[in-house]
Amino acid sequence: MSRYLSSGTRPLNDAEGSREEKSPPSDGAQASSAGFLLLDTALRPLYANQEALSALTYPTHLTKNADSLLESRVQALFEGANGSRQLKGNGSLTSGRRRYQLRLFSVRSPLANGFKPAVALLLERNKKPSIDLSNLPKRFRLTQREVETVEHLVRGFNTQQIAEGMGISPNTVKAFLRSIMMKMAADSRAGVIARILQA
Repeated sequence: MSRYLSSGTRPLNDAEGSREEKSPPSDGAQASSAGFLLLDTALRPLYANQEALSALTYPTHLTKNADSLLESRVQALFEGANGSRQLKGNGSLTSGRRRYQLRLFSVRSPLANGFKPAVALLLERNKKPSIDLSNLPKRFRLTQREVETVEHLVRGFNTQQIAEGMGISPNTVKAFLRSIMMKMAADSRAGVIARILQA
């Protein structure tokens, strides 16, 4: 990882750059559950924190020669030719038993060297809802995207947060919610949650 580090970042030491366990990441609570990467204009990693390294290189052991593995896995997150900043699919990543929502941010850097960060990539852990939603598609004839909307709703997300989490517009979220309320015979978002709890 040392070649990916720019000035102002703390280099990874040997203990941080290696992982002894072979089990996949679990959903247990940890102090830091968000991965963070800085990428250059060609979407090559300049810096990655431990959570990002773990998520992107699982199940391979990290070694001092993990640079090319990390770079190829980061490149695989994007579609299109080199330089494209479009995340694949719905902008999510599965690593072992963990699921991450990927969020992309443009970065302007005052650094004068050739390794200016251009993009920050945040990997946010998706927490499983404590309510069992597995019977919703069959019971209420919900589509997969409608179920995904309900998953965000029971986490307490508002329309904008649901839109960002699903990679859709707020108006599309509202359309999904109207459809869900019709199918579940609920007149509000709280009514949707009440119907789920009654199931």
